[in-house]
Amino acid sequence: MIRPALLLAALAASPSAPPPPSFDVRDVPRLLARLAASDPPVAEVQRAAALRAAAGPDEAASWRARARWAALLPVAGASYSHAERSTRTLGLSTSAEVDLLRLTPTDEVGVRLTWRLGDLIFSAAELRAAEASAQAARRREQAVERATTLYFKRRELIASLWIAPPADPRERAAVELAVEGTTAELDFLTGGLFGRRR
Repeated sequence: MIRPALLLAALAASPSAPPPPSFDVRDVPRLLARLAASDPPVAEVQRAAALRAAAGPDEAASWRARARWAALLPVAGASYSHAERSTRTLGLSTSAEVDLLRLTPTDEVGVRLTWRLGDLIFSAAELRAAEASAQAARRREQAVERATTLYFKRRELIASLWIAPPADPRERAAVELAVEGTTAELDFLTGGLFGRRR
């Protein structure tokens, strides 16, 4: 990215660049061409913003298929129980009294696998996947809209600095900072697309 101050200096240094007070409307196409050469194309910015905002349409569509095929995997469950049984026998024998206590400990381990084959036809997880896909599409659309607005707002600010730069230093600084802020937000929305061009 060409920084606004550098762009203005380059334009001002160019012998073909008119001084701002006598800006000729015929120079507008040249200004727009220079801006276009210094920035990535708007379609590339929109694509980068959409990809950064949410999963792509292909990946989101695969969520529903994976939700359906997940029914082939069983739900596993395990159990363990321990019990102790005691049996007491009381009685008389010919020679003595009998008092017998018998302890029988038992341990049981179980594993249970359950298939929900009905989910192969329709699964509630498909509804959740469809909703997640719709939310991802909305996030992509919002990101593209925001990036497009910022993209052209940034160009408008840079063009205004070239065509009619404010005479007051504070106003000029405010416009330059607005350009920097817009560029920073675009860089964030696109995953560093503008930072890589510096």
